[in-house]
Amino acid sequence: MVVDPQVCFGQLTFKGTRVPVEAVLIPLLLKGRTMEEILTAWPELKREAIEEAIRLAAAAWPELLRADVEKAIKCLAAGLTKRHAVKAKATGESTPSG
Repeated sequence: MVVDPQVCFGQLTFKGTRVPVEAVLIPLLLKGRTMEEILTAWPELKREAIEEAIRLAAAAWPELLRADVEKAIKCLAAGLTKRHAVKAKATGESTPSG
């Protein structure tokens, strides 16, 4: 994710795209879209980049958000953590610490 004043008026975007992070997270969090729907709508995005945006939101934004959005972000982030732990265990790789 990057902030470039010459891209999307300096909004946080996914690196190498003109897709604002907010434009992806809002449908996931508030409109009930699935990850597959998001990836279909924005084929230039990678699942890993969206997952990183979710983790960033869970860590950095909860104090700024409404309670329902905070809960949705935390649920998405928890699901990613569990999924990564299962994958890491299966492949023998380490899990991220933070």
